[in-house]
Amino acid sequence: MRYDLRATRATNQDILVLEVGSNDLCDTSADPEILGETITALVDVLRHEIQHKFTVICQVIPRRNIPFPNYNSRVKQLNKCLQDTLADSSVVKFWRHRGLNNHTRDIYVRHGIHFN
Repeated sequence: MRYDLRATRATNQDILVLEVGSNDLCDTSADPEILGETITALVDVLRHEIQHKFTVICQVIPRRNIPFPNYNSRVKQLNKCLQDTLADSSVVKFWRHRGLNNHTRDIYVRHGIHFN
């Protein structure tokens, strides 16, 4: 919100797609469910501020090189929280990236975090 709200307001789009990163989950004290609530609260703020018609929240992608042992479990937990929270919404959809789940090709650059 700190960096993108002003720029997002200026776009005046009907559909907003949020590609959520996973840096906040790198903090071992961060709670995936609270992060999910924070993301859905952001969507509420954006809907009020921008008054767009529809929002898509993209799944958080697990990492190949994880910062701590249960990191990707927390990614799964965040995604499930978002999916469950948004299941009944007619104005916000949770999106799972086709081809990025159970991928058969290496999708990451060498460090295992960002996509190639």
